[in-house]
Amino acid sequence: MANTYDSINLDSAGGSGSQPTTSVSFLIANWTLNVSEYEITVLASVHTRGVNPQVQVFEKVGTDHVEVVTDIVVQSNGDIIIKIAQTPDVRFDGKIIIIGD
Repeated sequence: MANTYDSINLDSAGGSGSQPTTSVSFLIANWTLNVSEYEITVLASVHTRGVNPQVQVFEKVGTDHVEVVTDIVVQSNGDIIIKIAQTPDVRFDGKIIIIGD
């Protein structure tokens, strides 16, 4: 089973027409091996951004965060799973930005 995240930092996007966002930080140790992929799961009940959120994944590089390409699966109930291959092992510290209703 994938690692599920319990704690989040909520940031409300300000300004007119902005959508609220949720930021979930994670460490290399938070990735869980599932068959041949590493995964991190963020439950819909935790991110509270609905069943059709927009998701971006960022790797922490020094003090910066750089957007990276990963497999992102949003399940029908709104749970989000980010995945990377087991080989080569390219797990990273980072954060997930979730934008939704």
